[in-house]
Amino acid sequence: MSGITNISQDFQGISGAGIINLSQSFQGIQAAGIANIAEQGEGIQIGLVNFARQFEGVPVGLISYYGNGRKNLDIWFTDGGFTHLGLTLGTNAVYNKISVGFNPLIHDRDVWALSWSIGTYQTLDKAWNRPELGEYFSTRDFTFQRVFDGKWSDAPNAILSFKYLLGKNMSPNTALYLGPSLNLQISKAENSSDYSWYTISEATRAGRDVRFWIGFTGGIRLFGQ
Repeated sequence: MSGITNISQDFQGISGAGIINLSQSFQGIQAAGIANIAEQGEGIQIGLVNFARQFEGVPVGLISYYGNGRKNLDIWFTDGGFTHLGLTLGTNAVYNKISVGFNPLIHDRDVWALSWSIGTYQTLDKAWNRPELGEYFSTRDFTFQRVFDGKWSDAPNAILSFKYLLGKNMSPNTALYLGPSLNLQISKAENSSDYSWYTISEATRAGRDVRFWIGFTGGIRLFGQ
């Protein structure tokens, strides 16, 4: 553990740094306030930026770029009308996604959002033990969406979503997916009810409007899996 940086040739265990972890090869957990950088790694990387030429494991970060990992562009939409453009990076099995979105269904003001997601990917031939379903896949995805209504604001205005998506690889570089989502909205913004077309439950807690609903998400993923 260090306040600034850890530097190693070969490392096994847990490495925590205030700024950056640098290693040639590691097995275990790297956690840093800014970045984790390795030539080769296996385990968990937690940081704003994660990088390795070869990595197997779980990335948790805004940017998780691996030479042997996924590099996708996602265009996805939600039941509330938000359309997002996202960069999806990480390993083949676990991805991180950052997105920017806009809601064209709200006409009287500009409503946009920044999102971060972490999810898992598995082909259905392995998930369901059905060899004939190799072109199909499932993802489990958690998304934190920060919504800005008309202008930049520090007031709480967020939607947390868990999505279970089923998809098909239409070509080596294109996939389509669709599935249900569980959504929890916590907001102090006026007119935040416009972000969903119905609610199952709603209440007010500590001046915040809290809404829950079941919706759906669909999208297209480009440049392979």
